[in-house]
Amino acid sequence: MLLDQEKARMPETMPAVENYMKIGTMRKRLTHDEEACNKLRQQLHNLKTKITQDKRKIKRYERGESGGGEEKKREFKRKCGVEDCRGFLSSQWKCGLCATFTCPHCFEVLGKEKNCGHVCDPNNVESANMIKKETRNCPACATPIFKIEGCDQMWCTQCHIAFSWKSGMRVNGVIHNPHFYQWQREGGGNAPVQTPGAQVCGGLPGAWQFRRQLNRIISGDPYQSTTLSQLVMGLHSGKDFYNLFHKLFN
Repeated sequence: MLLDQEKARMPETMPAVENYMKIGTMRKRLTHDEEACNKLRQQLHNLKTKITQDKRKIKRYERGESGGGEEKKREFKRKCGVEDCRGFLSSQWKCGLCATFTCPHCFEVLGKEKNCGHVCDPNNVESANMIKKETRNCPACATPIFKIEGCDQMWCTQCHIAFSWKSGMRVNGVIHNPHFYQWQREGGGNAPVQTPGAQVCGGLPGAWQFRRQLNRIISGDPYQSTTLSQLVMGLHSGKDFYNLFHKLFN
């Protein structure tokens, strides 16, 4: 009798059974949706991070920096040889502006493909080797600068900066290269103000620098009196004054 009564009530429990099954299905779907949501949150976080990094890079590029501390400073070999191109060749000998390759051995323009079956002309290789040996690239514009004579300081006539022949580093101090003074005399733009007492390379100093150096030599080395006497005699006679002067002060 009791069993029959319970069987008769079975239809009443069906909604509860259906709800229980729905709960199980919804829990599975909820777990799946939460996992998808977590993935989307991670993607959003990554996207925001990338946007922030790109904004910082843009700021660095606007300040003239090459890309920040996370990457090595790029090295440029020389100016691009393509006509009317104002780009520079990277360490891979590829122009960063027109994406054209150049042969590192003969300086011939190869084109868009590096491996194009190019064969160097021996004469061009010889000329390229001479340029590599007898020139230094300007650290600012990569223009090859020849050194004919004189001291270590070089002057780029293209971008108007001074740099060291030995180190290749830009000179931020006193500029004494004669080409710089020539550029100033010809009305060169915003030339930097020189330090008092700056002396043109290979030239004669002003009276103040001459007196200071003379007192230093006399007080420090009394045996220089012979050379000083020769200098005075050369000044009166006009003979070998220039050579005697540089013997005394160099």
